[in-house]
Amino acid sequence: MHAAIRILALVMMTVVLTACWDQRSIQETSYITSLGIDYDEKEKLYSVYGTLITMSDVAKTEGASGRAFPSYIGHGEGESTQLALKALYRSTQLRPSLDHLMTIVVKENALSRIPDILDSFNRSRTVRYNISIAATAEPLDELLASDTFF
Repeated sequence: MHAAIRILALVMMTVVLTACWDQRSIQETSYITSLGIDYDEKEKLYSVYGTLITMSDVAKTEGASGRAFPSYIGHGEGESTQLALKALYRSTQLRPSLDHLMTIVVKENALSRIPDILDSFNRSRTVRYNISIAATAEPLDELLASDTFF
């Protein structure tokens, strides 16, 4: 009798433990494709601008039409790049992901902070090591608002 109860308990635990706990649909995720980073010396705050796309918008432009699909610009501020990125995450409607980050644009004011910026992104396991990094003097929100192609 005890053996039957043990087998039944083992079967029940196996059934409970085989669920997909962290499944998320790609249509319910916004992907950050490029980031713009600025630093304010007076206030000691980082500003992070992100270009976000959703796969549902990309799917609407399937085929080789060459049309640009909509991208959205998010903004966050914080005492470090990670805190600014966290504020950016809170400003999005869909769950954000850095899996498709391709470009980081650093404003002139933040060039002196480039070791801190690179260190914070190298700590994230979703950011690839082969992303492009550029510097600019242009306003980041205008620069990142340009048309994008998938």
